[in-house]
Amino acid sequence: MMKLLLINPPRMIYANDPLRCGTPLGLLSLAGQVKRELPDVQVSLIDAVVEGSGREMIKPGIFRHGLVGDALKARIREARPDVVGIGNIFTAEWLNAAYCARAAKEVSGDATIVLGGHHPSFEPEFMLKNAPADFVVLGEGERPFVELLKTLGAGGRNGAQSGIRGLAYLSEGSLVQTGMGPKAASIDDLADPQFDLLIPGNYGPSTNHSGGVIGGPAALIDLSVSRGCPNACNYCTTSSMWGRRIRAFSPDRIRAQVQRISELGFDHACIEDDHVLLLPRESRDALFCALKRHSIPWCIDAGTYYPLLNKEFVEEAARAGCYKIAVSFEHPLLETMRGENKYHDVASQDDVRKKIREACTLLKNSGIAFYAAMMVGFQNETMETLKLVREYARMIVGLGAQFATFFYWKPLPGTADYARHAHLIREEDSWKASPEKWLLVKPIIEPEGMTIPEMTGFVEEMSLEVNGHPNTLISPDWK
Repeated sequence: MMKLLLINPPRMIYANDPLRCGTPLGLLSLAGQVKRELPDVQVSLIDAVVEGSGREMIKPGIFRHGLVGDALKARIREARPDVVGIGNIFTAEWLNAAYCARAAKEVSGDATIVLGGHHPSFEPEFMLKNAPADFVVLGEGERPFVELLKTLGAGGRNGAQSGIRGLAYLSEGSLVQTGMGPKAASIDDLADPQFDLLIPGNYGPSTNHSGGVIGGPAALIDLSVSRGCPNACNYCTTSSMWGRRIRAFSPDRIRAQVQRISELGFDHACIEDDHVLLLPRESRDALFCALKRHSIPWCIDAGTYYPLLNKEFVEEAARAGCYKIAVSFEHPLLETMRGENKYHDVASQDDVRKKIREACTLLKNSGIAFYAAMMVGFQNETMETLKLVREYARMIVGLGAQFATFFYWKPLPGTADYARHAHLIREEDSWKASPEKWLLVKPIIEPEGMTIPEMTGFVEEMSLEVNGHPNTLISPDWK
């Protein structure tokens, strides 16, 4: 019997930052697909973010948090895996994915190591050469991963994988890619995430990535019922990874998933779909009704496209138990956002102000708490444009937002911005040399109109003025 071990790596954090943990939905989806197509494969999961509280220093003030060192190796050794799959969504976390690969290779030297997720999908050669990995799954991973397991289970390795679409590997030191993984025409063709692999007690309020929660929940879970985003923003990999067409689970599948997480003991949900407002109506209704039926309070944390917020959506969400929404107000200067291939449906700068006011008023009147996620640090940033950000942040908080968080634009691998701006990144600031700088709270490229110290100084002062505390992704006192 083949043994498959899936690992969600420990998290990189700055010394004083709160730990923000999310459910490893990608790995759970892989596990579900393996269970459906290869039921004889024994699947286990290590969520190293929540299964330990150890800290290893990476650099002064930068730590690897979670199940680390000998404790991680002991868990891998206990699993005795034939195949190890390691998830790596964020560029800033590539070093931790490589760390887990090295640990797995050290204690299970014969195991096949497979990486997947957004970052390895767009930087497969670097990851294969800088982590002891045998394969990278490219893009949507369920089908290529299962086909790879079938090949490995049949004893295939020497060239057999070349016929599997969605893989990258090294052959005599050179990169071989077979294209991005095939996207399912309907995600109903894929299995449900295998939520049973989670230990609900590991996901208490102290590990929540979305700030304060209500109702004293025992266990929190992320939930996503769709893939895809039509926007294709220049700074985001979502459309490249999942496509521009929104593919949602059918109502029956959504109801079954919500029922299952409730049966397992999860009593709070955080919705992570990239575009909740554009879910098919029947899927959205099924999600809202199922959460309400199982008395699960919930929030939306993936960001909500404010120009599309409307009274019907907000009122239905409130009635279904939604108590908090993260609203992506991004950069208020329309010219900046148009340059990022966004907000083409907003007519003018005056329209930006009008739609922001309307969105804030709708949320405040509904009783749903909300906070503003705002982007700064684009190439055209100047002191004047930052003053505009401050003006809008004041307005948004004045209209009822709990706080405004300011995160820095970055040209991530796999995005149009990376192709355009990567040459501006100093080697010492690159994601290869300094992955910690690629967390959202640090800038890595100097704008044309100001220095990085000038920009970060202004942002910190702005946060103190608007929020009453230093800039952070999650307000330390938000309840």
